[in-house]
Amino acid sequence: MAVASQGGNGYIGTFLLSRRTGWMAWTGRTAHTFLNQEIAMDVIRILLAIILPPLGVFLQVGIGLHFWINILLTLLGYVPGIIHAIWVIVKK
Repeated sequence: MAVASQGGNGYIGTFLLSRRTGWMAWTGRTAHTFLNQEIAMDVIRILLAIILPPLGVFLQVGIGLHFWINILLTLLGYVPGIIHAIWVIVKK
């Protein structure tokens, strides 16, 4: 069920009501801004992954299994490291 409303700050958004879980979420212009910031960060991570693949993976998942796999792949060949890094960033 969706109910249109206007917040006190002038933003027009939608309250989403879930019958199954009972949660409510406010979506409005701030949700679009958040989405644009996420897309911008993904572009930055991909550019860094092309320059230095382990850095892009580190920014996405931290020091974990994928980070070490990416270091190994980058040492074995630069292109496999880039492919793996972009895959890790995009699959999130």
